[in-house]
Amino acid sequence: MVAKIILQDTFNEQDFLWFAEKWQQNASIIIESILQHNDAKNRIFNFALNYIPDSFAEAVIDIFLEDSDFIISDEDLLKCVRQGSIGLKQSIRYRKKTPQYILNLCNQE
Repeated sequence: MVAKIILQDTFNEQDFLWFAEKWQQNASIIIESILQHNDAKNRIFNFALNYIPDSFAEAVIDIFLEDSDFIISDEDLLKCVRQGSIGLKQSIRYRKKTPQYILNLCNQE
């Protein structure tokens, strides 16, 4: 059975931790975002950033990497490169507008 986690504007850190636990228990979970407000996007992105290299956190970050309108600072991308998995680094490589020096770090790992 496939389950779905939907990231919503009301999502908080307690929700994040609860869903991370469920993610670990069930490999058939899809994460979807219906986030509309930038403050909610930033809040949830920062939750995920604080829990790298947790696989749920990396999956959430991957959603934001795919969103070309979501601004991610070089500092946050560097944290992803330094602490993230090979899969997260691969996602960073595909993000448009990723600075070359960050891409070079991804390729060194």
